[in-house]
Amino acid sequence: MTTTIKDMTPAELRIAIAEQLGMETEMRWVLDGYDATEENIYPGQAQRLCFWPEDTLQDKWFVVPDWPNDIAEAYALEGQFTDYTSRRRYWSNLSRVVSPSAAASDSERGWALLHATAEQRCRAWMLVKHEG
Repeated sequence: MTTTIKDMTPAELRIAIAEQLGMETEMRWVLDGYDATEENIYPGQAQRLCFWPEDTLQDKWFVVPDWPNDIAEAYALEGQFTDYTSRRRYWSNLSRVVSPSAAASDSERGWALLHATAEQRCRAWMLVKHEG
């Protein structure tokens, strides 16, 4: 069974966004972007979700942004909607994500939109992308 955007965990949402952006991801031991082993990384460091950019001349891995937990990264996703139609679809989806109840007043919905979390913004972004 496929998980819906609404039911994705933040980790699943992060991977889904990366895939939507064309990133091929994998869990890796990396140290400053370069392959490492568990023995030569910082104590307590876990494997990280990484991608290898196809369009870069740099010979190293990059850590996938943590969009659902980092508001600045979520804002960067929002910035990809530059035309009126996609922005309108995004705000409509964000409104449904933050305030699914139709009974919410305009002021309550506006407050919720203003204070939407990074995760909520990511869910709305994915909904727009899946609408085509």
